[in-house]
Amino acid sequence: MLGMIILFIVFAGIGNFFQDRGQKTAGNIFKILFVFLTYYAVVFFNRKVNQLSPDCYGFHFRYFGRNVLVGIVLALLLTSFALIFATVFYDIPIVFGGLKKGFVKPLYELILTATLIGLWEEFFFRGLIYNTLLRNNFGFHLSALISSVLFSVIHWSSYDMTQTSWFWYIGIVFIGYLLAFIYTITGSIWSVASFHFMWNFVAALSIDQDNEIGLIEFSNYTEYSKTFDNIVVVILGIALVIMLLLSRQKLILDKVNLYVIKITTADKTQNHTQNRG
Repeated sequence: MLGMIILFIVFAGIGNFFQDRGQKTAGNIFKILFVFLTYYAVVFFNRKVNQLSPDCYGFHFRYFGRNVLVGIVLALLLTSFALIFATVFYDIPIVFGGLKKGFVKPLYELILTATLIGLWEEFFFRGLIYNTLLRNNFGFHLSALISSVLFSVIHWSSYDMTQTSWFWYIGIVFIGYLLAFIYTITGSIWSVASFHFMWNFVAALSIDQDNEIGLIEFSNYTEYSKTFDNIVVVILGIALVIMLLLSRQKLILDKVNLYVIKITTADKTQNHTQNRG
């Protein structure tokens, strides 16, 4: 974990250094490189320390399109419900419209940023931390909770607290827990990476008062930001409670248990097979 944080600071710092000096292409190259290094670092750690192959924890491309679609649809459902709820019940001035003139470049930059953040954070928190906790017999719920709390902690310096509710950091824990559920049920890192991407994409459009892309216009965001944060946290909490209730159903419970067993017994199965051979 410490190594990944150092890797992030170095590569993200270099990327920001170039971008702050107007060299966006060079900055983006370092950020893209960081994501690739994160992927291979997680694969290396899981193989050498946790004795897990990428197939065990969903770092494969089987059913890639389906899993990406699942993540995007779930994120759109939650974000859309939050925006509509805020507009209808709290009269928060959110306007849904078309694309603005000259939207292509800022849209490309937002897609790239949201993709890179979604990938590296899911590789790290779900692919590495969550699986490592499972591997060490913490169980599903405790592994999901600890990895989600760490997921929230790493975001503590990411927000302007004059506009962000402290309640929002509980919301990040809820998101992390939901992502752990989605990851475990689908058995694919791409479902949660796409969820993360779409969540960040909609969130960026919502909070950007100088939105050059369009689609969402959040008038006077500063005035309503904390109220909106609290609305989103409540909705996330409701979604998590629903997921916890659904997880008692046999279909979902079996999927969760199967994934946990696969992670906790992978080396035993391999060693048993080798000994028989």
